[in-house]
Amino acid sequence: MKFITNVGLGAIATFAMASVGGVAFAGDAANGEKDFKKYCLACHNTPDQDKSKIGPSLHGVVGRHVAAYPGFAYSNALKEKDWTWDEAHLDTWLTKPSTMVPGTKMSFNGTQKSEERADLIAYLAANK
Repeated sequence: MKFITNVGLGAIATFAMASVGGVAFAGDAANGEKDFKKYCLACHNTPDQDKSKIGPSLHGVVGRHVAAYPGFAYSNALKEKDWTWDEAHLDTWLTKPSTMVPGTKMSFNGTQKSEERADLIAYLAANK
């Protein structure tokens, strides 16, 4: 019985899993990199750069406490929160930051596309 015939490795490897602390984030990190450039790059450096721009560095953001990047001037609204950036918090944040944290300085309106959010999270998790 044949389950896979004439399928290249590229076709099988199009789905990426990034892991942080043993937790897997389902998404395509390569697509997440494209979405990062589309949505995030104007204000944030890529996650492999440990330096802030208009927004805080996203280097190591997955697993980091909210509003904890050293030296960045977060809004009071965000500083009052007490959570760690995990898949659930990032997914809600990327849907619409101002709904999750009214009073945030974040001007990104969010994306309603769950696939884009999953891909962005996979990209952020893969580039810690």
